[in-house]
Amino acid sequence: MFYTYRQNNSGGYFIQNDEVDMFVIVEGDNHQDIQKIADRIFENHSEYCTCCGERWSDCDEDWSELTNEPMINSTSVYEVEDYWYKGYNAIIYYKNGEKETVELCKKLLHEEMLNRGKDSLYIEIEDDRFYFVDGLDRFIAPEGVVFWEESDKCSADHKGVDTIVVYGKSYIRFKKHGIVSSRIDKLEGSKNIYDKCLLFSDLADILLKRMKPSGIELDEDVLNYCMNNNVGCRVVSNNDVEIYFK
Repeated sequence: MFYTYRQNNSGGYFIQNDEVDMFVIVEGDNHQDIQKIADRIFENHSEYCTCCGERWSDCDEDWSELTNEPMINSTSVYEVEDYWYKGYNAIIYYKNGEKETVELCKKLLHEEMLNRGKDSLYIEIEDDRFYFVDGLDRFIAPEGVVFWEESDKCSADHKGVDTIVVYGKSYIRFKKHGIVSSRIDKLEGSKNIYDKCLLFSDLADILLKRMKPSGIELDEDVLNYCMNNNVGCRVVSNNDVEIYFK
């Protein structure tokens, strides 16, 4: 028989490690055996505060229901897809001494992975390079390109953040050695924005080779590249150049 202990986030946090998680499920012959095993498991993981109460409740014979298989809220632990349990595990202690950790909401998490970056910009930063994430795919930004988020109300530099998901009415701009891009709506999705980043980087390299003290020369090669790739460039102020997407 099995009993499922649900951890109370006493003090405002859950303890998650190799021994306990949001759910701990213990197998035993009866309530008393199960509680004895649980007491040993929880011995070093029972911090609590008087406001929130004890972290673990006992397996009580009068009201605690045992199940024939590991379950959470009448659902097999392997089939739990509750949004509130996303990112947590259930740790099962079998009476033969074996232990199993079950990641909860795997289907839900997988679906979220598949949808990353589809209708909103999703970026990951690793080793000072940033990647556009589209589902399970990652596309590395060209070297030398940096970006920032901008909205109608404020702007923010996300340098140093490991993962960025841009929500709300906001935009992205690219910059490479003084050349900037026009605003790009984050709702275009990661892959489309990545493609624009490649175009921006290529055209920026072309322009930088034509940099002179008096400004950048927009010669026929530059104009042909812009026409063939549906982009443009213009001097905005003080010889600063902006690349825009048509």
